[in-house]
Amino acid sequence: MGMLAEDHLPDSALGETMDAVIRDQFIRLRDGDPLYYENDPELEGVEQNLSETKLSHIILRNPEIQSIQCNVFFAKTRFGQHGLLFAQRIPFTRG
Repeated sequence: MGMLAEDHLPDSALGETMDAVIRDQFIRLRDGDPLYYENDPELEGVEQNLSETKLSHIILRNPEIQSIQCNVFFAKTRFGQHGLLFAQRIPFTRG
């Protein structure tokens, strides 16, 4: 419970301890997964594209969605044009 009371790290929903615990768990899962994309020699040509793809890019591939905020994990109450991604700017979308 104490980890939830920690001050959040900049641009994060987590405090320092919870960040360390979750980061460690994900690193162990990644390193122990033989099917993880960075461990697959057949994906060497597209590895950088995969690494640069964000959840907002994947959501924008839905033809009914025209724009979305850059960070889909945080709710925004107001948008400036710089806070939105538009489908035509994302590769492999209809734009």
